[in-house]
Amino acid sequence: MKKINDALLYKLIGERIRDSRHYEDKKIKITQSDLAERTGVTRTSITNIEQGNQKLPVHLLYEICAQLDLGIEDILPSLEGLMSSSLLSDSLDKQFGEEKERVENIVKSFVNERMNKA
Repeated sequence: MKKINDALLYKLIGERIRDSRHYEDKKIKITQSDLAERTGVTRTSITNIEQGNQKLPVHLLYEICAQLDLGIEDILPSLEGLMSSSLLSDSLDKQFGEEKERVENIVKSFVNERMNKA
């Protein structure tokens, strides 16, 4: 049985929070400081969460979603997607070694472009 890569999970959650703050369809973009003030945490915590360096409690995740006018499903990756991402990450480790991060960034950019066009 494959184990979920929790570092990847929090990185994906953080990226989705960051991207949601900057979403082009929103008339007002929310800064890290604004989000921190609205949720009762420090701006540094928001920075760390967005970078995947800080695990956030469930109640804070719900509060962030409420402040960004999102459903929890907009922030949490699917289990299937998370497992696929873990498998992809493992494959990249084996195939690319030191170049893994660069390849991951290229793949993520491609996927993000496709998602934005949909």
